[in-house]
Amino acid sequence: IPRSAFKIDRLGNGGTYFDSGTTVSFLVEPAHTALVEAFGRRVLHLNRTSGSDFTNELCYDVAAGYSRLPRAPLVTLHFKNNVDMELREASVWVPLARTPQVVTICLAFVNAGAVAQGGVNVIGNYQQQDYLIEHDLERSRIGFAPANCVMD
Repeated sequence: IPRSAFKIDRLGNGGTYFDSGTTVSFLVEPAHTALVEAFGRRVLHLNRTSGSDFTNELCYDVAAGYSRLPRAPLVTLHFKNNVDMELREASVWVPLARTPQVVTICLAFVNAGAVAQGGVNVIGNYQQQDYLIEHDLERSRIGFAPANCVMD
């Protein structure tokens, strides 16, 4: 994915935001296309289905009753200074539909469009699950660290 997909252009368009109020993540072109193509090549064993009103992303029907989501390819977000955010499976899949027999799960990344048309990258709350996020407004930085956020 070219670095330009994550930069703010000379007109102030683009960039990347962390937003806990946005459910899933949005990626601009060509970042979104690259993720969808790479992800799709690694989940050929799943039964692909159509999207929903929420997302027209990669969606799959899986048998209901499993306590875990199907294995997902490792998705890692790379940031400046060699900082990586490895996403857990629950942060990659979003369950959208459920019947007694089938659960529809979709890739939790949506196409934000081109930067020139106002597209912006947003790291949503699905991808922020099980991370402590720190917003340092004075130094214009964000920090994060893995955390076990499951309540017993």
